[in-house]
Amino acid sequence: VHLDLDSIVLQPMDALFDAMLTDPLDSKYNASRTSLPLAKGAKLPSGPIDVAFTLDYNMVSQPMQGNPVNVQGGFFVVNPNSTA
Repeated sequence: VHLDLDSIVLQPMDALFDAMLTDPLDSKYNASRTSLPLAKGAKLPSGPIDVAFTLDYNMVSQPMQGNPVNVQGGFFVVNPNSTA
């Protein structure tokens, strides 16, 4: 987890961590994924969630679905591959 000093967290991130860390064979897996708040038009990947980050819309020339994503360094979470 990376969080810049000039960032502020206004809501708990339990749902995000649950969705990233819950085993797909666990009965709570689907519930943990559907409880995540998503940006308008965004869809969760069908596989595991390995990264989550904030997007700086001021850095995107045309913020539309399908454009390359610019990561804003204020917040990102990476779930490393434990088998690699």
